[in-house]
Amino acid sequence: MQNTNVNKEVDALNEALVGGARTLAIYAGWAALAAALLFLFLYIFGRFIDTGAPRYLIPAIIWGAVAYFGLTTIWSRIKP
Repeated sequence: MQNTNVNKEVDALNEALVGGARTLAIYAGWAALAAALLFLFLYIFGRFIDTGAPRYLIPAIIWGAVAYFGLTTIWSRIKP
């Protein structure tokens, strides 16, 4: 015979952890997108031209997109 109180507590903990992971994935995705957009904004207005920023632009866009789509994929798999 199973203890239903323990099962309810485990279910509640699992739901809280999944909800927290989903929220964290959403925030991390938005932060990655915001960082990529900020870098693009600074690049367009020439703030980092003298420091060699153009060589970092393409990797920043690629990694921003990878992070965003990766995190949204993770979020879609863990949502209830």
